[in-house]
Amino acid sequence: MWVALQNMYNPEWYLGEYDHVNTATGERVRVHAQYSDAVDVPHGWTVDMSDAVAKTMERVPVHCMSIPHQSVWASSSSSSVAMGMESAPANQRAKRSHSDDAMDDEDDTPTGPASTPSAQSGMECDNGSASDESKRARPGVAPPAGTSLAGCSSGGRPVLVPGATHVKHAAIIKLYQEDTSIKVNESYEFVGVLCCDPVTDASPEEEPGMVCSFMESGEAAAVKAASGSTGPASSSVIPRIHAVAFRQLSPKWNPALDNLAPAQQACRRTELANALPAVRARVVKSLSNALLGDTLAAEYILCHMLSRVYHRAHGVPVGKLSLAITGLPPTSAVGTSATQDLVGVLQTLLPAVAYVPMSVKHLSAKLMAPKKDYDTEMLHTGDLQMTPSTQVLCDETAMVAGKLNETGLKNLHCLQQLATFQHLLFDFSFYQMEFPTDVPVLVTSQGKPLMTTDIVLKLCPDAPTAAAVRAELQANPDTKDMVQLCRIYMGLARATDVGLSDDLCKVAEEKFVQARQVCVAPSLVLSRSSSQIICVCAYILPDRASQIFDQSLVNSNVKHVVQADEKVDQESLGRWITLAKLLAASYGSSDLKKEHWEQMVAMEAQRAARVAV
Repeated sequence: MWVALQNMYNPEWYLGEYDHVNTATGERVRVHAQYSDAVDVPHGWTVDMSDAVAKTMERVPVHCMSIPHQSVWASSSSSSVAMGMESAPANQRAKRSHSDDAMDDEDDTPTGPASTPSAQSGMECDNGSASDESKRARPGVAPPAGTSLAGCSSGGRPVLVPGATHVKHAAIIKLYQEDTSIKVNESYEFVGVLCCDPVTDASPEEEPGMVCSFMESGEAAAVKAASGSTGPASSSVIPRIHAVAFRQLSPKWNPALDNLAPAQQACRRTELANALPAVRARVVKSLSNALLGDTLAAEYILCHMLSRVYHRAHGVPVGKLSLAITGLPPTSAVGTSATQDLVGVLQTLLPAVAYVPMSVKHLSAKLMAPKKDYDTEMLHTGDLQMTPSTQVLCDETAMVAGKLNETGLKNLHCLQQLATFQHLLFDFSFYQMEFPTDVPVLVTSQGKPLMTTDIVLKLCPDAPTAAAVRAELQANPDTKDMVQLCRIYMGLARATDVGLSDDLCKVAEEKFVQARQVCVAPSLVLSRSSSQIICVCAYILPDRASQIFDQSLVNSNVKHVVQADEKVDQESLGRWITLAKLLAASYGSSDLKKEHWEQMVAMEAQRAARVAV
């Protein structure tokens, strides 16, 4: 099962080995009690727990939950495993408490824009109908994306994940292997034994022959708080799984690639080499269609989606590329939200997408960062506690006039820290702790963005291009095979490590030095012929500028020089190299080539021109 690690408890001691002694004959049987929460004492036998016989061992319980904000196509890959956990034999669940039987299912609550792509996205998606959001979760049926479940075990009984709004399942998993690499917020795959000991589902009066094992206080508080009782903690409330084996999912994990070994991924990359240009073009067209025909914005978002943190230099994340798209209209020409269309495409392509409406009401409602509750010794999760590779979309088009309260200001600060430093602030009341993460942050806004990002791009809707792309997508709709191919492409491209040759390093260094040595301002504003401003960034050499614009226009129509909005500094060089590498990865290349660098330069020139206008 694929899960996210939400919290870690203190190690617990348990009776790992002991002897069963037959009260009649004195016969002894050695018992190994791993992978169980109870000491089973058969009728007519006693337990010898003396120091000379018994052996106490240590294990670590961790609180896990289903991966937050998972897209429907990704969650369906692991839902069969989770549903199997819920489908315990009837005789093992016969002694549930009556209070559990009386609990009703909780209705799903949509928390974002439509979970399925718009009909305009051009991609067929198996997310189900929108009416599914109003249905209750049923065994064997994965809830739609964007629903709000606090988790459910068999029969829809609530499973405690404190503060959760995007969690379908939860369990306490006990680790027997000593592994210091286990980290909160990371995603793991566990194979283990589901604990359905009758003692945890029944009262001591009903099972006098059973003796409960030791349980860590935080774990006990979790299950007892979920059950709402002061009696023995029930495994039917929070399932407990004893891990036999587990592995950490790579930060580049994608369900579409999960069943492929590294060698098979290399073979698949070779197989997709011929289809790669067509698949890339299809992804760009789908993004462009959602962005009202803006191909440049689609290229930037594609690079942004592929970005990941591959190194931290003195706490500074290297490889991340936060992006803000400004100038989005409140509604598109067809009457649907442009951001909603974009979210639909992202959910179709990516395994996890977190939609964050930046409205005063949403930001001020509750804390989005995890917070420790010292009364129950529980760590309450938040909407921003996500696994690596989760795509975050902050929708500033939802903003209206208002005043943020203290909670809203804290949430805004957490979002900015996430975009800038790629770490999440955990609130421990008396102090805050930074936990590193790796989630691309995309901001959509109608005007100047509230959040600071690495790149700001002004959207320029292109009605003719949008109409042509829409007509093409409608004439040739994507099949499920094509959608799956696009998902595999996104996973392979994001997993590609791009190298930088010495020749390209020299080219990049020369560009940077020339930009820094320019005595005049970093941009030239040419004549406003036909009410159009043409801006040429200084880091583009004159010979390159002549390839983009008419040389006669450059030579004869220069009017004056103005200071550009962006300064050329070390961060600029890092941004150029990161963007060029992401472009190379989007083409399936493991080496940064000159054509990728030149495309990056042209894209930055067009972006600067839009900022100048």
